[in-house]
Amino acid sequence: MGMLRLFLALSVLVHHTPKAPFHWLHASIAVMFFFMISGFYMTLVINEKYIKSDTPWIARFYLSRVFRIFPVYLAMLLFMIVWYFYTDTPNVFTANMGHGFSGQASLVFMNLFILGQDWHQLTAYSLASYDSNAYTSFIGSHIDSSYFKNTIMLIGQAWTLSIELIFYILAPFIVHSRRRIIIVLITSLLVRLVFWDMRETFNPFGWGYYFLPSTLCFFLMGSLGYYFYRKLIKWPLLENATIPVNLIVLGGTLYILLSGGYPVVSRATGYDTLPLWLFYCAFAFCLPFVFLLWKDSRIDRWLGEFSYPLYIVHGLIIGMMLGDVGLPEGTYSTQAIIIGTSLLVAWFACFAIETPFNKWRQRKIVTAASPAWSTGLRKPLAWTGAATVTACLYIAWLTSYTPKQAPPAILVKVESTLQYNIVNYDDRFYGVPFGTDIKWGGHNYEQTPGLIVATTQEEVSEAIHRKSGNTPAPVQGPTATLVKVELEYRYNIVNYANKFYGIQFGTAIEWGGPDYEKTPGLIIGDTQDAVSEAIHQKVAETTSGTPVPPAVLVKVEKAYRYNIVSYANKFYGVQFDTTVEWGGLNYEETPGLIIAKTQEAVMEAIARKVGAIAR
Repeated sequence: MGMLRLFLALSVLVHHTPKAPFHWLHASIAVMFFFMISGFYMTLVINEKYIKSDTPWIARFYLSRVFRIFPVYLAMLLFMIVWYFYTDTPNVFTANMGHGFSGQASLVFMNLFILGQDWHQLTAYSLASYDSNAYTSFIGSHIDSSYFKNTIMLIGQAWTLSIELIFYILAPFIVHSRRRIIIVLITSLLVRLVFWDMRETFNPFGWGYYFLPSTLCFFLMGSLGYYFYRKLIKWPLLENATIPVNLIVLGGTLYILLSGGYPVVSRATGYDTLPLWLFYCAFAFCLPFVFLLWKDSRIDRWLGEFSYPLYIVHGLIIGMMLGDVGLPEGTYSTQAIIIGTSLLVAWFACFAIETPFNKWRQRKIVTAASPAWSTGLRKPLAWTGAATVTACLYIAWLTSYTPKQAPPAILVKVESTLQYNIVNYDDRFYGVPFGTDIKWGGHNYEQTPGLIVATTQEEVSEAIHRKSGNTPAPVQGPTATLVKVELEYRYNIVNYANKFYGIQFGTAIEWGGPDYEKTPGLIIGDTQDAVSEAIHQKVAETTSGTPVPPAVLVKVEKAYRYNIVSYANKFYGVQFDTTVEWGGLNYEETPGLIIAKTQEAVMEAIARKVGAIAR
C-alpha cells in the first residue's frame, strides 16, 4: 500500500499549502485513511509476527514502534528548533513565555515525546470555537486559556502521531480478537454519535477529529479489514477479483465524491455526513485488496517509505518556500517546487535516518520470523502492470479537480454592539467576529474558530445575540424565510405572511411590528417574480440600467481594527463598528472612512493614521 500512503501524504501537503492551484483529498479525510491503514498493519504484524513468537512480545512491540516513529521525528524537531532560533520566528514557546516553568515544561514534554499534542489541539480548538460545555468550563476555571492561543506545536501535524502512539499502546490488548475489535468499534461509534448529537455545544470538527475515543473507530475499521484479508486469501474467486474490485469500488466512490466533490470533501458540516461514511466504508473494504495486490512489490514498498518522512517535513518546507524564499502563492510552479523539495528532503531523511534505524529495529527487536506472504495472483506480469498503471491514472484523473470560482464575500451588516460582521458568501450567511481573518473559498474556511454559519441573515443575527448572552425577544407570528439573494442588486427576497418582500442589504426589519411594511426601501409583491422584476426596474431607474456593484470585503486588518472593502472601482478603509450605506448619496462622507484607488494605498493610510493616533 506504499503508493496509496504516498498519495495520502501528498494530499495532506497540497491541502496545507495556502492557495494551492489544485486539490486532492481533504487533509482531514486523508488522516482518517492513515488511521485505517495503521489499524490494518498493526493488526497484521501483531497477529502474524508477534503473537506467533515463543517469547514475551508486548514490550518488543512497543520498543519497535518507538524506533519506527521517533528517529525521523526527533531529527526534524532538532532541525526545527535550530531553524526557529536562527530565523527568530515566533512559535509555540515564544507565544507562551508568560506561563512560567510549568507551562514551558508541558510544552517541552509534548513536543519531545509527542503524547498530549492531540489534547492540546482539541482544547485549543474548543476554546477558539467558543464551545460552551462542561469541558471548556473546567479548563477555563483551572488553566489560563491564553496558554492555548497558539494551537501549532513545532511540528504542527504531529498531533496525529499522539493518537497513533496511544493506539499502539492499546492494540496488543484489542486486535488479536475480532470480538474485542467489534466491541471497541461500536463503543467508539457511540461516542461519535453522542458528540454529534451535542454538536451545538461540542464542535464536531474538534471532538470528531482530535479526540481519541471518537477516532479509534477508524483504526478498528482497518483492523477488521485484516480479518477480511485472512478470509480473502482462502477464497480464489474474490482473490482473482482484486484489480476489478479496486477499480470499481475505490474509483467509483472517488468519482461520486470528487467529480463535484468540492463541497462534500471540503465544506462538509462535519466528518460524519452520509457521503463521507460511505467513503470511509468503501476505503476500509478496499484495504485488503490493495494489500493483496501490492504486498510483494518492492517498488510499492520503496514508495511507501517516503510517506512518513514526507508527512513530517512538509510543513517546514511549505513555510520556508512561501515565507523565507518568498515564492508566490497559488501557482503551479510554486506547488511543484514545494512537492519536489518535500520529496527530496523526505528521501534524504529516509536514506540517512529511517532506513538505518529500520534495519536495526528489524534485526534487534523484531526477532520473530515473519511468515512468507504471497499474493497468489497467477496473472501475467505485463497484464498486472498495465492494469495497475491504468488504475493509478484513472484515480489521479478523478482526484485532480479544480474547485469552482468562488464568488465575492459581501459585507451585509455590522453588528457593532456585539463586535460582529455579517457577511454573505456563496448563498450562505456568516457571522464573523471583529478581527477574524477568513480565507473565503479555502478548504476549511467554515472551520474558522468563532464563525457562525446559517442560511439566512436573520438566523446569523439571532445566533450572534444568543452567543453574546443577549437573546432578542422571540418574534410572534409567521417566520420570515429568505427565498433568494439578488447579489448584483444587493437585495434579499423574503417570504413572510403570504407576501414577498425585496429588502436591501443592511436593512433591519421588525417582522410583525405595526409598521414593518413601511420600512424605507422595502419592495412588496404577491409573488417572488414580481418582487424580482421590481428590484431590477428600481435599480435600472436609479443607476441608468447598471446594477449597484457589491461591496466586497477584501482584507481584515486585525491589528488596526479596519476592514478593507472594494466598491465601485475604489478601495475603502472601514473602521470596525462603522456602518456604511454603500451606494447612498453621502456614503463617502462616512466619518473615519479612508478612500484610495488601490488596496495598498488604503493599507498605508490606515497604518499612518493609527500610528499618528498612537503617538
